[in-house]
Order: sequence, then structure tokens, then C-alpha cells
Amino acid sequence: MLMERSLYVQDRPELVTKEQPQAAYHLRVLGGFQVEAHGQPITDFGSNKARALLFYLLMAPERAHSRSTLVELFWPERSPRSAFNNLNQTLFMLRRAFDNLEAAPSLIISSRQTIQINPEVRVEVDLISFNQALATSKQLAKVGGEGTSAWLAALTEAVALYQGELLQGFSLPDAPDFDDWLAIQRERCHLALLEALQ
Repeated sequence: MLMERSLYVQDRPELVTKEQPQAAYHLRVLGGFQVEAHGQPITDFGSNKARALLFYLLMAPERAHSRSTLVELFWPERSPRSAFNNLNQTLFMLRRAFDNLEAAPSLIISSRQTIQINPEVRVEVDLISFNQALATSKQLAKVGGEGTSAWLAALTEAVALYQGELLQGFSLPDAPDFDDWLAIQRERCHLALLEALQ
């Protein structure tokens, strides 16, 4: 089974200080799963596989994910033909969920070999903001800034963003490698927060 175990959001505190344009899409995954696009809630994804695929793509938005890797991750027990058909159907569900957005650039782009998040679209993910806030507080503590207002603000932001377990209650029983990967991400989040609060 080809599984990219190292795929997770990296701490990049330098991103925190850069001004960013308003995000077109918002994804909340700490404590549940909520998506907004241009201020509109998006709820009709058709299946949990569609939600899981969107989440997985957004955890490495700069990466073009191999279709072969995705079908092995999400449909390990299916024949190659069936698995690729399922991937195409899931991708269709995702695109349909965002179809009602007029004049909005496509969130997901794909080729015959790969699928990825559109690099021209800004997406705000609470998990990424959480990791950035923790990284900022850690960086400030290393240079003697622990206890300062900036350190406290970063730590407070991280605590406020952590509304619960990552994708709380979410599971794909027929995709055990995805569930294993998700469990690793959950543990990373939990341990990172505990470490910051010590």
C-alpha cells in the first residue's frame, strides 16, 4: 500500500506575519467538519469519502496528488477500474457541491494523472491556523518572548481554534490507511496543544 505517512501540515510561522487576501473558502475541522465558500455554508457533499478527499487534499494544498495514490488510500479493496470510477464519482460530488457559486474559481483542479487544490484560490483552514499559532508561540518562547503579549495572543488563538478533536467522530471503516493517517494527525494536534500549555 502506497501511503504518504509524512503528509501533514508543517509549522510555518513565517506565514503568520504576512498579510493575506480574504479567503474565498473556509474549512473547519477541529471539532467537526464545516465548509463555507464566499460566506455560504456548503453541506451537500454526497458522501463521507468526498469530505475525506477534500480534507486530505487541503492538508497539502500545494501538492498534486497522484490519482493512483488516492485510489489506493480510499478504495483499497476495489479493483483498479472500480476504484478509479469511485474516485471520479467522488470528485464529481465535490465539484457539484460548489457548483452554485457564481464567478468563483474552481477549488479543485485535476488532470488525468493528478488532483490538487487550485493554487490560485485561497483557503483558510482552522487546523493550519492552529498550527501556525502554536509555531509562533513556540518560536517566541525560544527567543525569550514567553509571557509577552505576542506570545499570549498566539497561544490564546491556538486554544480558541481547538474546538475539539480533529474531524471528531469521523471515520472511513473501508479505508483503514486513511483512518490510520487521520489518527496520526489527531495525535499530533492533541500533543502539540498539550506541549504548548505546559
